[in-house]
Amino acid sequence: MKKTLCLILAALMLASSFVSCSDNKAENTPDDTTAAAPIAGDTASAAETEPEVVETISDDLPEITFDGHEYIIYNSNPETNTWYTTVHVTFEEDTGEPITSAIFYRNIAVEDRFDIKITEVEHTAAEAKAVITAGTAEDMDLMLLDGGEAIGLIQGKMVYDYNTVNYINLDKPYWDQNARKYLSMAGKYYGGVGDFLTTTLDETVGLFFNRALLDAYQLEDPYELVDNMKWTLDKFAEMGATVSNDTNGDGKYTDMDRYSLLGLRFNVYPMLIYGTGESYVKKDENDAPYISISTDRFISAFEKNRRHLPLRR
Repeated sequence: MKKTLCLILAALMLASSFVSCSDNKAENTPDDTTAAAPIAGDTASAAETEPEVVETISDDLPEITFDGHEYIIYNSNPETNTWYTTVHVTFEEDTGEPITSAIFYRNIAVEDRFDIKITEVEHTAAEAKAVITAGTAEDMDLMLLDGGEAIGLIQGKMVYDYNTVNYINLDKPYWDQNARKYLSMAGKYYGGVGDFLTTTLDETVGLFFNRALLDAYQLEDPYELVDNMKWTLDKFAEMGATVSNDTNGDGKYTDMDRYSLLGLRFNVYPMLIYGTGESYVKKDENDAPYISISTDRFISAFEKNRRHLPLRR
């Protein structure tokens, strides 16, 4: 029963996490869809009365209960991940905040459905590895790690390929298909991204602009540039150079001056390169990753970043 519970709950809740429960191949079954029926006897026009079609997605999990089993989730030191908006996967009460409330009631629904109690335990990567190597992995049902921490477990063959775990159907829309494409290695998929965690959304990188400066310097609208396929690294640098200013006139740029771009060096450079459609790593025909920084297009994107964005720390 323990093994079955691990598989079922992992299938229902698993995302951005790693599994150490089963190696059974998942059986993919079609999604169930239902639509609301028209209201009988309504004489209004079809356009006014036809209700919105609501699609429901089946998780294909069996109806089974587990006699109050404590389902333990190992989460990697949530409080240290200060960049994230929501790092916990359990909450003891409804806080009234939309995301935490949704997590709270989601867990209640899962607990009621399977007759379990979900518990979150903080841990380090070393502690998680120790649990596995000690042969006491049955003390946890689900383990959440970031990518860097997970590498050692993957190399040590301590986690299973998602493709081999029963009840997990990676074709379901609650799995991020873009992550599935890029995180697989030679057909193996050891770490997934899905709707269970919010951290993937918390880490989304965006580029924002100051509308007041745009208007004051009568610069072109970035939205129109994007729509007209004219938003380039060169245009970005040109507009940035226009608004940069040695505000105090001391002949050098300090914290008292105005900069055209504010960001983290280790984020800005790679994200602008990714924005061109290039990447540091690509896949070959065998789904094996390879370094892809030697193409003319990548080098051009890299050189434009280096030339236009000599960022200060």
